[in-house]
Amino acid sequence: MFYEFFKFLENQVIFKDILKRGVTEVDNLLRTGKIRAVKYPEWLANVVVVQKKNGKWRVWIDFTDLNKACPKDPFPLPHIDAMVDATAGHELLTFMDAYSGYNQILMHTDDQEKTAFMTDKGIYCYKVMPFGLKNAGSTYQRLVKMMFKEHLGRTMEVYIDDMLVKSERSIDHVAHLKQSFDILRQYKMKLNPTKCSFGVRAGKFLGYLVTQRGIEASPEQVKAITEIQSPRNVKEVQKLTGRVAALTRFISRSSDKCHLFYNVIRKNQGFLWTDEHEKALQKLKQYMTSPPLLTKPVEGESLQLYLARGRSTAMTNLLSKKLRHYFVSHHIIVVTNYPLKTILRKPELTGRLGKWSIYLSGFDIEFKPKTAIKSQALADFVAEFFPGLEPTTCDEVNNVMISDNKPLLLYVDGSSNVRGCGLGVVLKSSQGGNMVYSIRCEFKATNNEAEYEALIAGLDIALRLGAKQLHVRRNSLLVVNQINGDFQAKDSKMMNYLKAVKDRIARFEYFLIEQIPRDLNMQADALANLGSAFHDPSMENIPILHLTTPTIEAKEEVQMNEEVYN
Repeated sequence: MFYEFFKFLENQVIFKDILKRGVTEVDNLLRTGKIRAVKYPEWLANVVVVQKKNGKWRVWIDFTDLNKACPKDPFPLPHIDAMVDATAGHELLTFMDAYSGYNQILMHTDDQEKTAFMTDKGIYCYKVMPFGLKNAGSTYQRLVKMMFKEHLGRTMEVYIDDMLVKSERSIDHVAHLKQSFDILRQYKMKLNPTKCSFGVRAGKFLGYLVTQRGIEASPEQVKAITEIQSPRNVKEVQKLTGRVAALTRFISRSSDKCHLFYNVIRKNQGFLWTDEHEKALQKLKQYMTSPPLLTKPVEGESLQLYLARGRSTAMTNLLSKKLRHYFVSHHIIVVTNYPLKTILRKPELTGRLGKWSIYLSGFDIEFKPKTAIKSQALADFVAEFFPGLEPTTCDEVNNVMISDNKPLLLYVDGSSNVRGCGLGVVLKSSQGGNMVYSIRCEFKATNNEAEYEALIAGLDIALRLGAKQLHVRRNSLLVVNQINGDFQAKDSKMMNYLKAVKDRIARFEYFLIEQIPRDLNMQADALANLGSAFHDPSMENIPILHLTTPTIEAKEEVQMNEEVYN
């Protein structure tokens, strides 16, 4: 009871203090001629006094009803990401902020009384544009764009009342500042000296730390995540997700790292914070201790967009909106495993796919498969991955490869293109032994068929070595999921390939297959492309095998070039 009484007294003191500061702020507005007294206004709003970051107070007017009656000014605001990209990489920067920028624009006489608000001292209206009006931001942006139109995008960037002067060479910065100051004097716009920084090499602009090296995350925002405590309720989880959203640009695959947090705040779900959530939070904190440095794209450079999700079409459409300023000004290469080009060009498309196809047709987008590797680089790939590979006999290989009871590691990949079909097989043992094969198929095959042929070839080699335990790693999503039972094989050929694989798997005492990123399967990938690119099997260090018929249609016929062992 006493606690509630003292809490009531405390609230009363705070309320009186806010009223006092509100009256003081109104007196300041009267003294500076920004407001005037008014009688019988048609519109009347309430006053809200808000404390700013610097400790000062600002009078906000609740113009909710007035804003509902006002038409929306469609004048666009600049894209923040595009402005930040255009700012990075300059030697010297100057950050300027207008002093109560909105209040430096006069209201039309006929509209002044519409901004009326009531206080303890009376009813007043604004003679200048106040904060809180629906179209205040668009009006101010129109003004500064008119003022600095010759310099925007060259030596200046302006987002409402945040102004920045940039110079690629420090020797030009004084001249650029003089041009900006001349315009400010011409329009009698005043700056806030406490928020200005002149001739610096780095600084905060629109929530980002801009430097000559590139774009960095704001240290304050990073600290807000690394020092946050484990959430104890839904509200604290919302605070966490809000901080994460502010740094999404610096968090690679943020949805994978943070999806557990968003699941907690879903509707109709109670608060549940498990060890899995805590582990994800600690991983996020560790990741944010060294956030990546972002660089701006080079003019005229093609940008590559990598998509690996099942809903690649939807992801392309979503990213084209989120990253529109990149899609408009650059040639975009979408690298994906899925036939998006074929899907989006079907004449019978309807519904969402039809809308996405029409929307994406306005951009310069090129779709490329992930398997595309230039043939002239294949030899370099092989030389890099196997610099000192010595030819070995089959007996020596057997001794090295299966000398212990640990599983062999098998990496496989298939490649099908206009040059032909090739398979890559890499076998590794815990003793350090390696076997590599580049196989050229003398028959046509699709990409999926080539992937299965590569796996079957690898299984057969492991069985001939006498291996009992095998751990397969490959990057083909379809094959791995069909073998694990997550995907169904509906095509008759795929069903036959799947049966052939499972028959071989049954001969192992232990078998595990998992999908890995393409970056971790580059050896097998290079060998597969090598097999599809070269018709001459006379290679010095890599045995070249030939399959004369598909494995599922006839008994395996393997021809080995024995010259490599001589």
